[in-house]
Amino acid sequence: MLTEFLQAAQTEVENHSIYVWGGSGQLCKDVTEAWIRAMESRTSGGKYADAAVKEWEDVMASPYRDVARVFDCSGYVSWCLRKCGAFNSRTDCDGLFARSTEIYTPEDGCLLFRTNPANPNDETHVGIYFGGKQYHAKGRAYGVVAEPYKASYWQKLAWFKALKPDPEPTPPDPPTPPEPPTEQKVLVKGN
Repeated sequence: MLTEFLQAAQTEVENHSIYVWGGSGQLCKDVTEAWIRAMESRTSGGKYADAAVKEWEDVMASPYRDVARVFDCSGYVSWCLRKCGAFNSRTDCDGLFARSTEIYTPEDGCLLFRTNPANPNDETHVGIYFGGKQYHAKGRAYGVVAEPYKASYWQKLAWFKALKPDPEPTPPDPPTPPEPPTEQKVLVKGN
């Protein structure tokens, strides 16, 4: 399960997926400028709509047009959790944190959270830790990225409760030792 979760996260980086507020995995080729503007109008009065549309236009003019997806931060993490079977819904940062157990040292697959400086119980951004990197839908000018992990950027680490580590590989059975040679009696006929 963990491997599939991390593969889903990496795939969206490689696919040049973009950031649109409220995006939860729609294919770029299936959305319109009007849809992007409507989604962006739900936050900050839509002042970032032009930047989101520009990113979408850029990806639509690229070789990634058929594979790139649209995410915001919690939509990206929720989508990756759905892809591996650990979650069957979509929720915001607070909802993801509520379904997690806080930890204090980053582990591959843990969720990373930024919080509201005025309210540390309000999670405002989420990403995924893996291999010394932070994977997240960073923003309209960046899209989905993997970049070196910066502990100072995140205030909380947590393990999503339904995300199970991959089972340890079962070692192969040891080879069967050869059968010991059997004694053979040689009968000698007398002269």
